[in-house]
Amino acid sequence: MEEVKYAGLRKVSDALRTLAWVVLILCGIGLLVGLGLIVRKPEASGILCLASLIYGVFGFLYLYGMSQLILVVLDIEANTRVTALKQ
Repeated sequence: MEEVKYAGLRKVSDALRTLAWVVLILCGIGLLVGLGLIVRKPEASGILCLASLIYGVFGFLYLYGMSQLILVVLDIEANTRVTALKQ
């Protein structure tokens, strides 16, 4: 059985990916709440909706991207190790 290297980094990657989805869901809820406030009070501004949408999307992209970057670096390390052992 092959040894899994850097298990801690894989767990960090999984945690970042999960956190990214949690941020996206919570910001989606914030967007719905903001839209509900606008429906109840038409004079209310859409700042909450806009901020929730922007922070949600960018927060999701950042966290998800970082989790994938960790996995790419781990794959590069594994490929480099295999290539070095073949020579």
